[in-house]
Amino acid sequence: MKKRKVLQASFNLEDTFEADLLTYAIAQGDVSKYIKRLIYVDKEGFRKPAEVRTVETDVLREAMNSVKL
Repeated sequence: MKKRKVLQASFNLEDTFEADLLTYAIAQGDVSKYIKRLIYVDKEGFRKPAEVRTVETDVLREAMNSVKL
């Protein structure tokens, strides 16, 4: 049995929103680790209630940096 599962995500380079997300993710360094930390932050509820849907950058970075993957 394989020990890893590889997932894919596509980004439409003609859509400025998606292209910006891709550029930002790549700039974070290890994209796989970055995505895992984002999933963890979402899973653990480090964000504000659904009706607000915004997360301050410093809070998100602090939470992501505290996660050991």
